[in-house]
Amino acid sequence: MKFLNRILITAAFILIIGLIAGGIWFYHSQGESLRNGIENNLASIAKLKVNQIAAWRSGILAEGIALEEDLLLAKHMSAFIAEANAEDGEQVLSSLRSIRKRGNYQNILLVDAKGQVLLNLLDTKDDVIQEVMSELVAALHGRKPVLTDLHVCDFDARPHINVITPFYDGNQQSGRALGAVIIVCEADKFLFPLVQSWPVASSTAETLLVRRDGDSVLFLNELRHQSDTALKLRIPLSRTDVPAVKAVLGVQGVNEGLDYRGIEVLSAIYPVPDSPWFMVAKEDADEIFGEWNFRSRMILVLLSVAVLLAFFAGLTIWQYNRKTYYRTLYKTEVNLRESEERFRLIFEQAAVGIALVGIDGRYLRVNQRMCDITGYSEDKLLQKTFRDIVHPADVDKELGFMNRALSGETRTYSMDKRILHRDGSTVWANVTAGLVRDLLNAPKNFVFVVEDISERKRFEEAISRANQDLLRSNQELEQFAYVASHDLQEPLRMVSSYTQLLSQRYKGKLDGDAEEFIGFAVDGANRMQRLIQDLLMYSRINTRGETFKPIDTHAALGEALFNLQAVIKESGAIVANGELPAVQADGTQVALLFQNLISNAVKFRKKDEPPRIRVSAEIRGDECVFSVSDNGIGIDNKYFDRIFVIFQRLHSRDKYPGTGIGLAICKRIVDRHNGRIWVESEPGKGSVFFFTLRKAR
Repeated sequence: MKFLNRILITAAFILIIGLIAGGIWFYHSQGESLRNGIENNLASIAKLKVNQIAAWRSGILAEGIALEEDLLLAKHMSAFIAEANAEDGEQVLSSLRSIRKRGNYQNILLVDAKGQVLLNLLDTKDDVIQEVMSELVAALHGRKPVLTDLHVCDFDARPHINVITPFYDGNQQSGRALGAVIIVCEADKFLFPLVQSWPVASSTAETLLVRRDGDSVLFLNELRHQSDTALKLRIPLSRTDVPAVKAVLGVQGVNEGLDYRGIEVLSAIYPVPDSPWFMVAKEDADEIFGEWNFRSRMILVLLSVAVLLAFFAGLTIWQYNRKTYYRTLYKTEVNLRESEERFRLIFEQAAVGIALVGIDGRYLRVNQRMCDITGYSEDKLLQKTFRDIVHPADVDKELGFMNRALSGETRTYSMDKRILHRDGSTVWANVTAGLVRDLLNAPKNFVFVVEDISERKRFEEAISRANQDLLRSNQELEQFAYVASHDLQEPLRMVSSYTQLLSQRYKGKLDGDAEEFIGFAVDGANRMQRLIQDLLMYSRINTRGETFKPIDTHAALGEALFNLQAVIKESGAIVANGELPAVQADGTQVALLFQNLISNAVKFRKKDEPPRIRVSAEIRGDECVFSVSDNGIGIDNKYFDRIFVIFQRLHSRDKYPGTGIGLAICKRIVDRHNGRIWVESEPGKGSVFFFTLRKAR
């Protein structure tokens, strides 16, 4: 009996020890399994948020890239800044309103290179964009769109992010910076809701978007457990137990720590690509492990007080855990399906072609727009590689880009290429491609974003042909004007000489009509000779000009006054000037410019008042603005554009002699120097002619 008792006691003891050991093992294994599942969920949510935010940033930056490539809009913006033309301004406003409506942006601004606001779609009074001046300078210097960080302005406390697209006068790579278009995106319309949403029910879980700010970490979004925190809440980097601090210090993955409330949490940390931001997905440890802690205590109590029921309790626990596992698995699968459905909707409904391409070049997945661009069905396209539909002349170029991405030299590339449509035609497309790598940094596949730019290419080719035709036409006209004026000199000189000889030899020997006719012939020949000389001068401005170099404009003005000394003395004119800067120009042509403007001021003077002429200048940035003012008869503003056109006259030749080419020559000289010329005047109150030249280097 004792032996049996010993056996029973021993068996009971062994059973109890086994149950306790098994319970301890069960406790730890279930805890580890639960923790792994929670960590995986947190990591999945954090990565999903990172991908969504990265896609959102790429999307709004793509808006800036598309704006940069809009040549027609750039032309209107350049014309508006250069001449403040209302028609060009309205064209720019119309385009910006369309972009704002399409992207549901807060505002779009047009600023000059100094940050001065030129156009504003909202009725705000700010004149200078101080908050993004450094990004504006970076965009103008780098000659490409820049995405700013989240910030707030004095006039609007709501956080927002801007896309700054620079534009230039002429060539994008070498033209003079004129300004930029700033697209203002409100963070609380898309970014903050995207960050703050959580895919499953939880009373404590939340996602944070943070970045480093000096010696502290700055919270970018509104928090669940604390209000009014966006771009305001900071935590010093010395608090290394806080997940947000760990994020900016380079820690990634799943971590434990104390959040901004001082509460223990479990968090997943990942950086947002191509940004200074970090994503932190966290949940309170009490919520995560509360159920398991309660369950484990119950198991230990049951094991200690109910050894005889251990088997049934173990069986019940086993069944319960399996149900919990499948329930968790079901929820995870539902969340995964919802995530895949969101991705599918975005993928299929995109306005551009999207394709997943393996590193071997074979198409893995394509959307409907990609099928429309190529003309192939999805099944047919998935049987091909990108080499099969890319024009042979572009294959090597794209392979070079792909090899650079695979070798790690670059992560993305963009290029224009020709796609061979199924019907045999060629489609021009802009392709932006990025290489996707797995967690081990091994190449996984490429993502191609394909935009059909055939219409834009046809437009560019038409513009190029038109420019070439215009250039050839201008060259032919210049050559014709030079040859015609040059070849007419000799016969006109002969006509003028013989008519003058007739006038001298037969003066007094012929009747009055004959002498009057001879006088008309002499005058006509002289006027024709002056006209031809002016035409010859006009045609030589671009073809016979000197190389630009630093010149003293005082000397150029002096040369002009020397040539006009007889006219100035005869009219009693007084010409004064202020300090004149040195400029980068053709000295002979600048002297001719001064000469024509001063000569006009003397010619169109008032009868009862001697001419008073003043030449002055001021430096504005890289250019010098000259002015020639007078007290003459003035000009009606409806003739301001007409006076610079060749052969355009506002007065009869009998009243004011001349060929009508002087101001046209002035404009041609200023145009050759890439400057501007204009007039301000009122009838009876004199005129002021302005022109700009580049400041001497």
